[in-house]
Amino acid sequence: MLKRVHDRIRGVFLFFGLIWRLLGEYDPYRIEMALDRLKRRSAGVYLTNFFVFSVLALAKLFAFIGNLWKRLFSRKRVDDFESLWDEQLPLRSKRARPRVLIVAEMLNPQCKLYRVEQKVQQMERLGWHCEVLPWQSLNEAKAAVNFADIVIFYRVLGIPKVLQLIDYVRSTRKPTVFDVDDLVFDKPLLEQKYKLESEFLSDEVMQGNLRAADLYRRAIEHCDYAITTTHALQELLAELVICKQCFILPNALAEEVYEVAALPRTGNDNDRISLLYGSGSPTHDGDFNAVAAALVRLLKKFPKLDILVLGKLRLPAALEQFEQRIKRLPILDFASYLMFVRQSDINIAPLQLDVFTDAKSEIKWLEAAMFSVPSVLTPSRTYRDVVQHGETGFFAETEEEWFTHLSALVES
Repeated sequence: MLKRVHDRIRGVFLFFGLIWRLLGEYDPYRIEMALDRLKRRSAGVYLTNFFVFSVLALAKLFAFIGNLWKRLFSRKRVDDFESLWDEQLPLRSKRARPRVLIVAEMLNPQCKLYRVEQKVQQMERLGWHCEVLPWQSLNEAKAAVNFADIVIFYRVLGIPKVLQLIDYVRSTRKPTVFDVDDLVFDKPLLEQKYKLESEFLSDEVMQGNLRAADLYRRAIEHCDYAITTTHALQELLAELVICKQCFILPNALAEEVYEVAALPRTGNDNDRISLLYGSGSPTHDGDFNAVAAALVRLLKKFPKLDILVLGKLRLPAALEQFEQRIKRLPILDFASYLMFVRQSDINIAPLQLDVFTDAKSEIKWLEAAMFSVPSVLTPSRTYRDVVQHGETGFFAETEEEWFTHLSALVES
């Protein structure tokens, strides 16, 4: 019997759903999902939900008709009917507390922290509602779109189903925003980079990254706007998105940073000096090579100096003779990583100067600075914007500059 009731009511139910969607509150796709769930329950529950939903939809429809009648036949003339229509039928919610949906790639813990979890924290502080879904859960994401006012796609690949989801969001007249914090979407630039750095990456990794670049670009080109971390990325992304606008939302300090910074400091029991290098992935091998010669000279000059490497790194041959003084740890959870940063004496961020390093954020310098750990950095565009040489950090490009600034810090 329930099946017959379900079949007879479906058309009426969807009719009310279309009314509700027209008024900017609901969507037939969501109703279909509700129907599928309800038909597995008792007839009483099914009919109760139908009745409540129908009453609400009719009440909203009559309220709209009454308001429209009042406006059209009042003494005040309505000169612009289109503006009245937009005001009465908002397909984009005008809630005081917006609802944001983030569809994200969350396999990389660092990316998830800086570009997903931090956004959730920031929006909650603003009183906004934020929902996060992995991009692989496309059906669930499509349903959640109907309750969102804006949808952010973080570092998603533009495979056909993802592009269909982006287009679906745009069809509901809700803004779509692509978020990316690394230069992973420009295939020609990546090809140039890999020609110079083929020794550091396998063919399989390079070809995979090149294929992914095309997919990232497709997703970006389907979105209205973009947000990113640096001016270099902003300029590239603004050319690709539909509305030609990209906004900067920098990587910020996580709440855990403040918690660790508030812990009481413990004195160093020995006179060893710890120099820290944090490597997120094997793609940083070339960056570390830029400072390798200077580190060899430093280790020879200062027997009390040790090097701590956090993350994946292929050690340059020139440093293998000092292997006992180079401590290497795998990628750690964020709290453990912060503790090692806090206990270090010097932080380094060597980079190969090019458009890729200009696209990187200043977060390594910022986190070290929170613990009063001085940094020596390659003067990328981003670092030049935020660091004052000789006051809040030191810039080094040549071997001699690296050696000079690091020697001064070891001796201080």
